Amino acid sequence: MQLALITPISGLEKFASQSQGIHLCLAHLVLAHKEYKEFYCAQSAAGATIIVDNGTFELGAPLPTKDIVEAARQVNGHILVAPDYPKRPIQENIAACEKFCFETSLTPFTVMACPQTEIGDYEGWFYGVRRMAQFPRVSRIGVSGMACADAFCILTGCCEYEVNRLFATAYMRLNMRWWPKRII
Repeated sequence: MQLALITPISGLEKFASQSQGIHLCLAHLVLAHKEYKEFYCAQSAAGATIIVDNGTFELGAPLPTKDIVEAARQVNGHILVAPDYPKRPIQENIAACEKFCFETSLTPFTVMACPQTEIGDYEGWFYGVRRMAQFPRVSRIGVSGMACADAFCILTGCCEYEVNRLFATAYMRLNMRWWPKRII
């Protein structure tokens, strides 16, 4: 498992610069802020893996595919985060990921899937993890704190992002040793 943080512009040097060779940047900030874009270009040039996020959490909906791809090109990125839809049925999220994989199939980038599901549907979340991992273009699975809080709150009895993310990752380590892809 690897850890990649989304860092605000004001914290790039203090926090993002300490990453262990993997960065998660926001496509909409790459497209709008020269300082942000230049920071991640430099990290890519230094050999770091750059994941370009779709902005769902920050914007309320994912950016269009063309904008995510353009942001990745601008920072010499490597991985695109597929659109994800919080609190929606897992089948909608699987279909969105599959469509995104097709739409980006002629680009040099691989895809990170970020399963989301309805509140309390932890079984659906695990199904989504397994199903999205089967897509050939998916090289990573993102374990979103928001997604874990939504899916696992019934099992853990709380809605804290990090408690539920820890629960989900511990469960995966115990029960999904067959795991073929990297988890972020």
